[in-house]
Amino acid sequence: MIIEAYRGCGAGSSAFLMGRAMQAPRGRIPRDPTQRNGWDLLRRFLLRGVRDVTLEIALGGASARATTDRDGYFSAQLSGVAPLAGDEVWGEATIRQIAPQSDPEAAQAQAQVYMAPASARYLVISDIDDTVMHTGVANKLIMAWRLFAKGPESRAAFPGVAAFYRALHAGRSGSARNPMTYISRAPWSIYSVLDAFFNRLEIPAGPVLFLREWGFTVQSPLPRRARGHKRTLIDIILEVHDGLPVILIGDSGQRDPEVYAEVVAAYPGRIAAVYIRDVTGTARRSASIARIQAILAAAKAPLLLTADSYRMAQHAVAHGFLPATALPVIADAAKADKEEGS
Repeated sequence: MIIEAYRGCGAGSSAFLMGRAMQAPRGRIPRDPTQRNGWDLLRRFLLRGVRDVTLEIALGGASARATTDRDGYFSAQLSGVAPLAGDEVWGEATIRQIAPQSDPEAAQAQAQVYMAPASARYLVISDIDDTVMHTGVANKLIMAWRLFAKGPESRAAFPGVAAFYRALHAGRSGSARNPMTYISRAPWSIYSVLDAFFNRLEIPAGPVLFLREWGFTVQSPLPRRARGHKRTLIDIILEVHDGLPVILIGDSGQRDPEVYAEVVAAYPGRIAAVYIRDVTGTARRSASIARIQAILAAAKAPLLLTADSYRMAQHAVAHGFLPATALPVIADAAKADKEEGS
């Protein structure tokens, strides 16, 4: 059994992280790149979670216990975490198997946790699929093909999005180091692919939190519904980053505007802005989002619907989230991204 730990997030004395205990298939990794990609694809499908494993998670003098669910996943919220030394923002949590211990040695792992510094001025919560990169979540078959059949080097981000996210992380001061958290509809098994994709484009690192296990079976080859899961994760993230203003970023393809409207209503005065990437372009969907836009405007949480990362950046400058000097950098990056993709 192995424990795969994912990056977590924290602020003040609180932290949250997720991971999975699983059995990995054995086998020699092929040397040929094509065969290696095929083996990696097969390995992702053959990973099996281990249920009812008790784990102890420790970070900064605080600890908590968690038990894996039927798919091997676990999550933990810690309180009483000691401040990091000096100017550090990444802490290292230790995860240790407590029970059962049928193996000669208990499984262990480490997880990186981003602890928001005092310089942070807002928290960014962003969807990934059809918000950061092209996925096609409205069509599950297209989404599955793009997720599983493509490696990180062949995935395409929307023009200018990487530069825009770097600017959000830096903030108006240029050194805010605002916490970035990402939520995905993708299956957990492609975590490493998403991580490599983010690294390749130099998108600011942060926890990537997934909505659910896909649960592939012969009878049900498509993902389980995740209704309510995104809102639950957002509630946890907001609780951990208590009091920090929030920028929400999503897309028009599914229910991001509706979910974010619920968040605005539940946290009055907390949401600074909502950016929705328009990936549908239909009049009916635009009209539906316009109604939400009017409601959020009354709640002083402006919503911008656009397909353009640069327009989002302009809005962010106008509302004081970014310096005006970020705009030409994002414009040049968007132009270069378009030329590269053409």
